[in-house]
Amino acid sequence: MAKDQQWLGEVEGLRGLASVWVFAFHAGLLCGASIPIISAGDRGVDLFSLISGFIMVHQFHQRASVEPLHEASTPVRFWIRRFFRIVPLYYPLLILSLSCHRILDGARSVIASHYPLPIRQHEASLANFLAHFSFAFGVLPDFATRTPLPDWSIGLEAQFYFVFPFLMLLALRFGYRKTVSIVSTVSFLTVLSSPSYFHGFAMPACLPLRLYAFGMGMLIGARMHSAVGRVWPILIALPLAAHFIVPGVDVKAAIAQTVLAVCFLGITQKQVGFWHTLIVPARRFLRHGIIQKLGLFSYSIYLLHLLVLLPMGAALLQHEWFVKSTPVVRLLTLFSASAIIVVPIASLLYMFVEKPGVRLGKWVLAKCVPGVSRSVGAVSRNQGPEIESAGVSAP
Repeated sequence: MAKDQQWLGEVEGLRGLASVWVFAFHAGLLCGASIPIISAGDRGVDLFSLISGFIMVHQFHQRASVEPLHEASTPVRFWIRRFFRIVPLYYPLLILSLSCHRILDGARSVIASHYPLPIRQHEASLANFLAHFSFAFGVLPDFATRTPLPDWSIGLEAQFYFVFPFLMLLALRFGYRKTVSIVSTVSFLTVLSSPSYFHGFAMPACLPLRLYAFGMGMLIGARMHSAVGRVWPILIALPLAAHFIVPGVDVKAAIAQTVLAVCFLGITQKQVGFWHTLIVPARRFLRHGIIQKLGLFSYSIYLLHLLVLLPMGAALLQHEWFVKSTPVVRLLTLFSASAIIVVPIASLLYMFVEKPGVRLGKWVLAKCVPGVSRSVGAVSRNQGPEIESAGVSAP
């Protein structure tokens, strides 16, 4: 892939596929259908983390000439853009989910009476709301998974965004490979030093548990911009190290993370010979119009889908034919019935919540941060859509 490539439609396509994978994974959990590949959808968090690290580095290189990192205002601009990419959609759905948590918990109880589900305690208390409103829940094990939304990964993303400018300062000083290797090692040692704390998270919502995955995405982004040499040895080594240290990362998970990273590396790099023949059809598929649309709507799909899947699953379980159907039929029925509702609503949320939120962020930048108007104008002419990655959690 060319060094000056301004936007990668393949990455947007990967986001679309990841959102469908997560959606189908949760549908399978809620109807007792364990289908190969789909049932491994919890690895979607790793794919989204890779994408996030990649995109942050990609956008840094796009903006480097107009937003140099040594300027004090550059991190502020970055944080404001990220804030207005996340919260315009997240806050309304957070309020909606907490307001309806009794209904959603009732639906979950109906489903749990038929199929085993992870234990979740949701509540609409002021403390829980403030923990999620402030994004502090990502470092609080008791609050990390206490809403009906799969928002633990949103808190994880917010933590990564907070430290990203500092990671880039280190990368510019010491290089990407040394920075990612050292920072990942420090995160592993942090997990080892406080096992009771980190084992208290039902999902890997705290950054040290997944910083290495974001770092792998950063390496892939740097490789695309020719800012680093070989990265595949680190893409193999980090998941293998994590499997000995990080809760929830077993051998299968480590292998899956490596495969995802190597495939992502292949998709985003220039290939020749046999590999070119192999990669071109994959790129063409990822650039298909439908996949691209799913990529645009993926953040809305991710945050919204459980709010539909839970009551839909409980309603379908009232019908004997559904209960007695094969796992594949149950999965297809629940997924299809929910997707008919989720995708159109997600497209509306993208048009009328996400995009206005991004525009509001640009307005705030232009009004409040010195010198931002020139940088926005210089970058936006060739930049693709602002994207947001999100993780995956058990419903």
